[in-house]
Amino acid sequence: MRAKAPAALALAGTLAACAQPEWFCVRPSGVRSLEVRSDVAAARGGAIAVALVSVTETSLAQQLAQVPAAAFFARRAQLERDNPGTLQTISVELAPGQSVGPLAVDTPCTPEATFVFAFYRSDGEHRARLDGASAVAVVLGDRGFEVVTP
Repeated sequence: MRAKAPAALALAGTLAACAQPEWFCVRPSGVRSLEVRSDVAAARGGAIAVALVSVTETSLAQQLAQVPAAAFFARRAQLERDNPGTLQTISVELAPGQSVGPLAVDTPCTPEATFVFAFYRSDGEHRARLDGASAVAVVLGDRGFEVVTP
């Protein structure tokens, strides 16, 4: 019996360090499908970076809810290093007239929040919170974007 206890503790520690696998989720939530479309006039002819960000920690979700897209993209690498396992990002960059998806998204089992950030070079937050949506389409326009949920 004693030999099994350390193995069980090691397994429990390993599982605690990982995000819950999707098959373990009784009822997974969060965005599962993403489509991004860029209008021909989007960003006045320049490419636009888009990031879908799932967060599993309340304090980080509260922080990101206040961050404009330009600041997110400037600090993204550091945010990912500072928050391993609690921040998951999927990124695409589109030129005007391009589209991508729908892409299958492997989000955490129970995200605290999901955001989309679009890096426009104009003033504005260019951020949206996507709580409750399982499939989203982001439509990039000239000065901002719209999120459409089917």
